[in-house]
Amino acid sequence: MKIIKLINLFCILTIIPNSSNSQVLDYTNRVNVKLEDGTDVNLIGEWNANGPTNKYYYLPTNLRLSFKSEDPTTPEFLFMKFTSDDSNGEDMKGALLHFLMEWGLTEFQKAEAEIHLKAKVQTLKQTNSIFGKVLNPKIIGSVDVQPDGEASFRIISATLNNKANVITSGLAPVMPGSKIAVAAKLDKTDSQLLDNTFSKARSITDLSIQLFFKYSMMRPAIQGEAIIDWTQISKQVEKFKASGRLKPDETCKDCDDDSKDEYVSDKIMHEFYNELTKTKAISIKTVDLLSTEKTQELMEQFYSMVTNMIATPVHTNDPAPDDEMKMSNTEDLQSVYKNAENWNIKMDKIRTKVQKGYEKITLNHTASLPANMYILGNMASWYNGVKSNKKCVNSVNLNDPFYQTRLINFIVDQESVKLFDEEVNYVTLQVRKRRSNGNPFEKSISISKLILKDKGLYATTNYARGEDKDPSVFEYKSLWSLKGGMLYPTSPDWEVGDWESITLTAPVAPREIEVEVDLDKMKQMGFRRAAVQLRYKKYGEEVETNIPISIATLSPEFPIVKKFIYTDRNTRGYAYRIILTHETEGKLVFDWVPSINDDDVFISLSDELTNKNSKLFKDAIFRGKNAISATGRIDPLNRILDRFKDVIEIISKNDQPPKR
Repeated sequence: MKIIKLINLFCILTIIPNSSNSQVLDYTNRVNVKLEDGTDVNLIGEWNANGPTNKYYYLPTNLRLSFKSEDPTTPEFLFMKFTSDDSNGEDMKGALLHFLMEWGLTEFQKAEAEIHLKAKVQTLKQTNSIFGKVLNPKIIGSVDVQPDGEASFRIISATLNNKANVITSGLAPVMPGSKIAVAAKLDKTDSQLLDNTFSKARSITDLSIQLFFKYSMMRPAIQGEAIIDWTQISKQVEKFKASGRLKPDETCKDCDDDSKDEYVSDKIMHEFYNELTKTKAISIKTVDLLSTEKTQELMEQFYSMVTNMIATPVHTNDPAPDDEMKMSNTEDLQSVYKNAENWNIKMDKIRTKVQKGYEKITLNHTASLPANMYILGNMASWYNGVKSNKKCVNSVNLNDPFYQTRLINFIVDQESVKLFDEEVNYVTLQVRKRRSNGNPFEKSISISKLILKDKGLYATTNYARGEDKDPSVFEYKSLWSLKGGMLYPTSPDWEVGDWESITLTAPVAPREIEVEVDLDKMKQMGFRRAAVQLRYKKYGEEVETNIPISIATLSPEFPIVKKFIYTDRNTRGYAYRIILTHETEGKLVFDWVPSINDDDVFISLSDELTNKNSKLFKDAIFRGKNAISATGRIDPLNRILDRFKDVIEIISKNDQPPKR
């Protein structure tokens, strides 16, 4: 029973990928088809240990403009040109560009692709035996992909690249139908150049979108075979017996010497196996197809299989047969055999194998390996479908006295978009335009995570000009609803707007704090834990966050801990102090230190800390006994940032706490 189990274990370890992803793709089962509209569709079959399946998934394709859910005929594209009159006539002063895109096959395209897939598989069957097993192929959905790196969403444009006023929705979307957004406010030169490539009969425009993805496929990694000469193995056993390295089982009183089993240590068992390969009792030939460095792992698994064909493990905690039968986890079963202290060589088994002569074992290892791909599209492919749509391409003459409505545009800053996941419920924008007579124009706009996902980074409202002759700009103020029900600021100020667009920025900015420590020195000095305690302003209040460090979990090769915090934009720093936990003396707390525009903290350990009677050590112990931990909002009596106000320039417009 043990031999059968170990052979199955070997097969499992060398075939089944170690992956939590339920979708496993087969590198050898790939089909490419082309649709009538020119769309290329790359299909990959689902992997199965028993051979190719009829289930296929398509890689990202068909990058296109999104359409409004409430109006499926209108693309989500806006190119609003701002013009004004000068001495030479109308002149473009700038433009607002905003569009949403998505990828994926439509239902019609998917149905067409499946027809092409069935025809292509029939053709491939004639030249490739793999496809002979594929019956009634069907497309299940898209490949499970992930963004390939932080720059997985790339804009290729001479007019838009490296512009501070270009905002995107970040990473490439991993699901078909998920939207990506691009928003930009262009100056006079850039808008004119881009408009020229849009409006003229060009083969390509100065705007391309590129999305980078990664995914995994099962691919052949190692191929080979092993020949086992059982006659030679029997001879090597006798040779080891003669050298005294094998000891007969004296517990079997009724067995003759030839029937008694032989005991060897795990070390001797490895020497015995090496001798078998050296004398060609076991001949192994392998080819590492993809240089995956899996050969050694495969050889170790093969060693376990061979040794358990001729012996059984003996160790102190050897499980009872009933317990062993209950082991369903292959890792548990492997551990039983891998950690053997001694081996009991079964002589009867070897004699039975000798009668077979030679035994051939195929060594095939299939590994789940990463793959990369990208999709690329140029705006020329989509612009012709929107250029005549006034909802998508239009112009506004800022000097036109007859123009009775004006658009007020808000673009959410990319950095602020991330806060809607962690910090912000929504932001409410109050817009006000004073008129030359009558009541002022007032409008309220709300932006939430759901609205950003559906509408992109762009929000707009119309100003009804009416009889207003006042050419002055509008005003706006923003009120942020925070997680936990707080509103910030308590009394927002009116700010002057811009008719072209407003970039909306959250009141807090992210900081990634990196803490580094000398682990070896910590151990030598008897410190087992450390922490960096941070104090900073967030939404006008002083808050505290701790970054814990444990030498038991931190890697010596990369002794760095990272943590994101959000600090008010009207401050350029924070304060921190170091807390060390000594293995016998308890906590040592050091004094607060200001940090200005530097997000790297190094825990410096003075040699003076080796002396428990030193002033530095005693002062830190004293602070440790009196330290107050107040993670979160800080009680006014426990604030410390006022001590560093002149250093880190904390300037708060409103000292009152946020209202609920």
